[in-house]
Amino acid sequence: TKSKNQTDLVDKMKQLTWTGKNVVSEQEHHAKHLQVQRSHNKRHNGMIGESFKFTLPAVTLSKICPQHEVFMCPCCGACISAWTITWWGQFGCPNCGIVDRHRVVCYDFLIDPPPQLMLPGPAFVAYFGPDPNHTKALRLALPPMHLQEFDFFASGYHPQYARTTIRADVQNIPLQNNALDGIIILHVLEHVPNLHAALSEMHRVLQPGGFVQHDTPCYYHTEKVLNWVEDCERTRREGNAEYLCRQPDHLWGYGCEALDNEFRAKSFSCKRALRHATEPDLVRFIGPMYNGFNEPIATIRGRTRCYARGKD
Repeated sequence: TKSKNQTDLVDKMKQLTWTGKNVVSEQEHHAKHLQVQRSHNKRHNGMIGESFKFTLPAVTLSKICPQHEVFMCPCCGACISAWTITWWGQFGCPNCGIVDRHRVVCYDFLIDPPPQLMLPGPAFVAYFGPDPNHTKALRLALPPMHLQEFDFFASGYHPQYARTTIRADVQNIPLQNNALDGIIILHVLEHVPNLHAALSEMHRVLQPGGFVQHDTPCYYHTEKVLNWVEDCERTRREGNAEYLCRQPDHLWGYGCEALDNEFRAKSFSCKRALRHATEPDLVRFIGPMYNGFNEPIATIRGRTRCYARGKD
């Protein structure tokens, strides 16, 4: 049974959901600035000692598949013989359509779930840059989570979003302090003009110890970590597209160590996603280990979980 505060939160979120408009004015966005007052008495005071196993229906990672179906999707549990290749080079599940960048989250939550996802009652989790198929799979999780989609509706992206998606800028999140148990943000931060503002906002709206599960492209070069950040617009103006700025719509190119340092500077402690996975597991559940640049794509592309600290 939802508490009154949880019900109010859901009602207010519904008022902000996307109505199919291509453009939402800044005035409308700020006029509907979401005010959230959450009660954490049940989840964070009365039941801290009680926890449950995080599960996704129909997914059993130890399931034995038929001999010719060597792969398994950790989001829907389907045994498959081959991943489908999307037009942009991702490896998709032919059953649920979820691609490797999103399967990482399902798999990582199953083998190493954040503590917030193992408490009774729904965890409140914001999803920036949401994928409809991935969101649908995560909403079936037990214990349940209230998963709310947010996006900026950048030109060329919005048609794929569910109607429940709220227009929001991660640099100015329309939530009160400590409103969330967690944030999922996948392939967004490389498009954000001010990374420091985005990290500060995520830290502000998270509960102490709340998690950020993020996937942000970052790159190694000849097996050496790149410890710098590249301004992609500047390098393009100069006609010098750098290694870190290989995708035309990225504003920033990150070295992996530099990206980790940015999170640490904003009071997050981080660890790599999939750190418990073996190479055979990565191939079976996520996809091929290497891309066209001979980089281990399943493990290094900024796929990280960070926890908010320093919020006494």
